[in-house]
Amino acid sequence: MNGALGTERDSDPPRSSEESDAGSPTPTPNRWVRPRAPLLIVCFLYLALSAHLLYGELAGTGQLTYPLDDTYITMAMAKNLALGGIWGLTPDRFSPSSSCPGFLLLLAGAYRLKGPTVWWPLALSLTFGMLALIAAWRLLRGIHPAIQAIAVLAITILTPLHVLGVLGMEHTLHVMLILVFLDLTSRALAKGQPLSWSALLLAAAMVSVRYESLFAIAVAGLLFLVQRQVRAALSLGGAAATPVAIYGIAAVLHGDYWLPNSIALKGVSTNAVAQAPMELAHHFVSCLARAPYMGALLAVIIALLTVPSVHVNKRARVILIMVFGTTLIHLTLADVGWVYRYEAYLIAATIAAIACALPCVKISRDRWAAAAILVFGTVGLCMLLGRTVKAEWSLPQRSIANYSQQVQIARFLSLFEEGATVAANDVGAINYYANIHCLDLVGLGDQDVFWLRHRGMYSTQNLTRLAAARGVQIAVVYDSWFSISPVNQFSGPPLPLSWIRVARWHTPYGYYLGSDTVSFYAANPTNAEKLQYSLGLFAPSLPRDVRVYNEYVVSPSPIFARPENSQGAR
Repeated sequence: MNGALGTERDSDPPRSSEESDAGSPTPTPNRWVRPRAPLLIVCFLYLALSAHLLYGELAGTGQLTYPLDDTYITMAMAKNLALGGIWGLTPDRFSPSSSCPGFLLLLAGAYRLKGPTVWWPLALSLTFGMLALIAAWRLLRGIHPAIQAIAVLAITILTPLHVLGVLGMEHTLHVMLILVFLDLTSRALAKGQPLSWSALLLAAAMVSVRYESLFAIAVAGLLFLVQRQVRAALSLGGAAATPVAIYGIAAVLHGDYWLPNSIALKGVSTNAVAQAPMELAHHFVSCLARAPYMGALLAVIIALLTVPSVHVNKRARVILIMVFGTTLIHLTLADVGWVYRYEAYLIAATIAAIACALPCVKISRDRWAAAAILVFGTVGLCMLLGRTVKAEWSLPQRSIANYSQQVQIARFLSLFEEGATVAANDVGAINYYANIHCLDLVGLGDQDVFWLRHRGMYSTQNLTRLAAARGVQIAVVYDSWFSISPVNQFSGPPLPLSWIRVARWHTPYGYYLGSDTVSFYAANPTNAEKLQYSLGLFAPSLPRDVRVYNEYVVSPSPIFARPENSQGAR
């Protein structure tokens, strides 16, 4: 078939095996020795940069503390699944709180074998980061060894892969899977062949790790349809839909929404697709404004697609089109930022795509394209380097912030409120470290709150009724999140007037948290007296930079004894 994505014609001149793999006119493998030393050096650099970040976090907190409460959400769910067989944020009820079931299953398997520990997410994340570098090296085989090595190094530094590794989440696994998917899919499309069973299984696994993988699969399916490979496109769509369907059916059978709550509560709402295209266009522009480096990378891809040699290099062209289409869909329907992670897979894939197509550019012939690549590439490189420097500087600060607030709350609850019913808006660390019953006021881990929010019925009156029905004893919340004027998409209605604010903790690291001040509420005067006494006992163990403001002062009572059989989260 001729055309933009046609298969290779019989009249095309024969090419070497390296050319057929990479699709670019390159010297024969005999002239290019491909030592593994560059890959080993980059892997060592990746581990060294990760160790540097980890050292900064440990030096600031004295223990392994992840920069995001989201990491602890996955850890809490994996612990409940491994120890109690419950897929949920709390050990007593099902909740579709995670959009990464594939990674969660791996973590739960590790917890089942070795027991829950804070080190397992880090070990898995760093390991998958290393495998992502190997996947990038394999994807780029067939191009000049120097370009191959530079591209893998760029993926390490500019993604930045080591930052993702220290987050202890699924993003390094997602980067690895997307690079392998690009490798297998581009070769199949360049040769006009359907995907193998291993590639279809890879597509299913990729979606189970991050739902954003559906964007890349949709573009690949469209390219198969352009080649009139309808069966291949349908097989790919079926493989991608399988994990979504399984997760959705399980959630609906438990009375939950068919999408994971973390997706339904973040990014573009599911109703936005049915709204005017201007809403989606506005979101696209907003994403570009917050991540301008993505615009520079898109401009480089567009310039490369105008180079005539790229149209001969079928595999490079396929990779460019897949990455370009995936990026457009992501910026339209998903989000960027959230601690350097949401668009990370796009950055790694774009670097690989540029590296595959760059050898096709001839400056003497493609002057305008080469100039555009140079200008936009330099701009994108500078912005990505600045982003990496900012990430390396801020990540230890984020860990200190999380330690001074969320981990301390978890320590307090595990010491003094074991078995209590607690309402909270940040629910990861407290559910991993403490044995409590939790009412998630955001709705991420609680179906009752989620449905109230989803149906537009989340009011103070309904929250009061729900808290009373669930027997809430104390609440640990950001006051700024619960007011008449919402501050973000996670905000809720004003808190019940019957709740008594007992104390507030203020930390100077509020920039990296939902708020610099967290408030402790009691449901009634009896709970308020106990809470005030417990907070007073715990206050001396808080980090020195945390300031305590007592607002409900009563006389100390000897009936509230400090537990002796619990050591908290420390």
